[in-house]
Amino acid sequence: MSLGRLRQRRALRDSCRLHRRVFGLVNQLAAHPLVQRGIRFGRSSLLHEAIEDFNYALMLRPTDDAVYLVRKNLVAAYTQLGVWHSDIKQYSEALNYFIFAFDLDPSDLTQRNVAIALVASSTAKTELDSPLPPADFFRQATPMGLSLSESLNCYGATLARHGRIPEARRALRAAVEADPRNDMARSNFETISTQDIPSNLTLGLIPLEPQELHIHVDT
Repeated sequence: MSLGRLRQRRALRDSCRLHRRVFGLVNQLAAHPLVQRGIRFGRSSLLHEAIEDFNYALMLRPTDDAVYLVRKNLVAAYTQLGVWHSDIKQYSEALNYFIFAFDLDPSDLTQRNVAIALVASSTAKTELDSPLPPADFFRQATPMGLSLSESLNCYGATLARHGRIPEARRALRAAVEADPRNDMARSNFETISTQDIPSNLTLGLIPLEPQELHIHVDT
């Protein structure tokens, strides 16, 4: 191969390398405002718009650090949607959002939210005046991070949200007896013992906050 041909090939290779570098830089810069806008949407409770921006930012193939933070913000948005749907008693929808969050970040926290949503969803489907299920029913959630007392608390709080107060009192009393150190269950039991129509009791779901993206571009 002639010296001129070698030079041409080297110049083409260098040009392609430069093009890829410039293309990557442009994508990194384009992803940053999308992520920041998504964070603003999330903090303004426009979660579907936030998720759209985060997903589009991922399509631009940003840096690994940016991908990590985008995924964390997606988890926060899906988790918040799950909490909202749980608050309006749409437990099946809430469960789906918590599963999305868990798929993106299979952590103890996201797994716990899935477990609570599963208990709440199952509770909402029980018949009126149903007896308290056996302990084995609640221990099914133990491998997902919930103690017996926490499962009973979720069961009782869900019943209370549906106006099934006598059943809720029994469940919450059992939650306190199962673990007297469960402050959430104790607080819920005290509330339901003193109020005929208690406000929403705490299920134990853990929300997440958006995380800022600080861009760093390799030069």
